[in-house]
Amino acid sequence: MKLYKKFFSRWTGVAMLATMGLFACQPEIEVVTPTSGTADFTTYIALGNSLTSGYADGGLYREGQLASFPEMIAKSIQETGGAQGFKTPLMPEGNGSGYLKLVGGAPSLVAADPSAFASVASEGPFQNMGVPGARSFHLPFAGYGQANPYFGRFATSAGASVLADAAAQNPTFFTLWIGNNDVLGYATAGGDQGGTDNEITPLATFEASINAIVAGMDAAGAKGGVIANIPDILAIPFFTTATYDAFVIDAAQATALNAGLSATVSATARPQIQAQVEANRAAIETGVTAVVKENVKQQALDAGATEEQAEAQANAFIASPTGQATIEAGVEAQIVTLVEENLNTLLATLPSVSEGANPFVIQGAPSATNPTGLRSATPDDLILLTVLSYTATPEFAALPVIPESLVLDVNEQAKVNNAIAEYNTVLQAAAGSKYAYADMGTFFNEVKTGFFYQGVGYSPTFVTGGAFSLDGVHLTQRGYALAGNEFIKAANAKYNSNLSWINVSDYRGVLFP
Repeated sequence: MKLYKKFFSRWTGVAMLATMGLFACQPEIEVVTPTSGTADFTTYIALGNSLTSGYADGGLYREGQLASFPEMIAKSIQETGGAQGFKTPLMPEGNGSGYLKLVGGAPSLVAADPSAFASVASEGPFQNMGVPGARSFHLPFAGYGQANPYFGRFATSAGASVLADAAAQNPTFFTLWIGNNDVLGYATAGGDQGGTDNEITPLATFEASINAIVAGMDAAGAKGGVIANIPDILAIPFFTTATYDAFVIDAAQATALNAGLSATVSATARPQIQAQVEANRAAIETGVTAVVKENVKQQALDAGATEEQAEAQANAFIASPTGQATIEAGVEAQIVTLVEENLNTLLATLPSVSEGANPFVIQGAPSATNPTGLRSATPDDLILLTVLSYTATPEFAALPVIPESLVLDVNEQAKVNNAIAEYNTVLQAAAGSKYAYADMGTFFNEVKTGFFYQGVGYSPTFVTGGAFSLDGVHLTQRGYALAGNEFIKAANAKYNSNLSWINVSDYRGVLFP
């Protein structure tokens, strides 16, 4: 019997292979010859950001670059005669820009190579033009290499743009995976707390940039290509590893924290409340004076004085040194009472913790309804992966409260999801009828729920999930291989080509010591 080489379903592949083992006969393997179909793979260019470059484990280094999905796709294309001499602007042997590795069971940063960003432009042109950190509008931007050393190291000139350098090679086929950073920077910086450098790219800017990139490829002679959409970035380990209630303490720590939080807020708030109350001293004095006068007058009336006599005695007392001292003492007592009442009201709003697992206490911006800005995390909050390092700092040890920049609340999450939906509409429209469209959103949703492929399980679990590297954002080599197959699947379907599937098992996941 004959078994044709094909791309087995991620869910059924293992079962099918196991079933074949039940047959006694030896299968005759017939390998289908790779073909280009209607695509012209002569010159393949990969445009994108860090996901295209092979960035992994928080850095760009040679091993990761050689396992980038464009390198893998190029190997498949080369079987059809195209993409000959495909080149990636490789980092020098060694640590590249620096990266994370497991040391003692935890990610540890390896120092960068001193020559990591030395120019390699003379070794070009390069066909893998993935640039870590690039947003959509950066690719057409002339002189972008001066702002981003990852492009500067292989740009053809100081004034070059990624798009122009790509177009100059007259690509016949391209892949484009861009746009993640247009919203990812906002999310990883804590949403609205991230500052202007991390704002979500306006839709109009994104659309104009994508259209410019595709028009540039058209003008350069591209006859085919695959444009990928943006997956649900909030489902990656960077946002799903740390849970909202991962603050675990014992009874003594809980008592100390509650007392410490109260003392800290009291020390900060008391002077402010004191000043607010003092600002109303005149009104307080008027009220106290009226009470003192009424008391003196009533005492005179009780002693048999007439109304007129009692009024005169009260006025005389108010004007006397004794009366003024009485009023001043009353004012001071009233101020103390008001300060304590207001402070106690404020302290009653503070989050409290107890023995066991607690929601993180978050320091947000003060408001009329929450004067301290402190609140407890909820199940709807996404706690950033960077909280794991923050909780090891002296600042957290002194006061176990996390800044709002380590949290994405529901409103910030909605902004991210809305932007992705709008961007994907633009990307699908840009693909149109000429280019294939790779649905990375659906693929990443499969990763989110977990699946087995070639006997290996993949999930978004940090470190051990197989798909994501140690930075919790970028893929492992196997993750990039799976993503590369999504590009190949889209190209084969669109252009009736028969590119070989990437053998995922040829690559590794997280490297364990």
